[in-house]
Amino acid sequence: MANLFAGLTSGANALDYYQRGIETAGHNVANADVNGFSRQRVNAVAAPSLPIEGGQLGQGVLANSITRVRDQFLDTQFRAQLASLGYWEQKVSAMNTLETYVGERDIKAFQTTMNDFWANLETLHTKPEDLANRQTVVETTKTMFSTMLKLRGNYEEYRSMLNDQVRSLVSEANQLIDDIANLCKDIAIAQGKGQNPNDLLDRRDAMAERLCKITGATVGSSTIDEADSDYKIDLHGKLLVQGPSYRDCVSGITNVRHLVLVPMVGNNSYFD
Repeated sequence: MANLFAGLTSGANALDYYQRGIETAGHNVANADVNGFSRQRVNAVAAPSLPIEGGQLGQGVLANSITRVRDQFLDTQFRAQLASLGYWEQKVSAMNTLETYVGERDIKAFQTTMNDFWANLETLHTKPEDLANRQTVVETTKTMFSTMLKLRGNYEEYRSMLNDQVRSLVSEANQLIDDIANLCKDIAIAQGKGQNPNDLLDRRDAMAERLCKITGATVGSSTIDEADSDYKIDLHGKLLVQGPSYRDCVSGITNVRHLVLVPMVGNNSYFD
């Protein structure tokens, strides 16, 4: 009779394990297109054996935990390159925009204007007494200065646009800092209950990667270099996030550091 119940228990454990596997596989497929989602897997362990006469009777398999399939070393290397990627993406975008504002990408307006000016000036140099040549030089000079004034206006417009973009990125970074700290709190609560909050960890990692890309921040590792196991994000030695969020009634979240924009003195409120 004991062997019968042991067999039923072993079968029930196996069915439970495979059911968890099917559910986890469905979760992986459903979130395949979700940005930042990490594939999850069910970790199996052998069920405790029952002592019987002459030895022990196995009880099959148990679903021990559901964890993310990630490599911490690769995560660290990836985040280390995000700041460089963000820098060069912004630089390429800025150069493409400047080409558009200058008009050099397709019609080459500034280059054509300068070529006409120098060509007419050379013609005037060979025949200075020709009134038609003089008038042509005057007109091309006016065109050249008009083009330069337009370029100046375009540059000022683009500079103002970049200033607004910096302000927007700083606001985004500060919001990410708060959201990451709040997620750290939710993750700590779940882990304190013995759970693996995989989806919350994915969200935190995605936010941290975005923060690293736009600010150049670095993420510590609770298993490598943090004795207190707090999740830390720092920027040039200044901690932006340190573990779960804590709030007070006056200043809100207290254990984070926000970025602050400081306009350059005498620079018309620009941040560059």
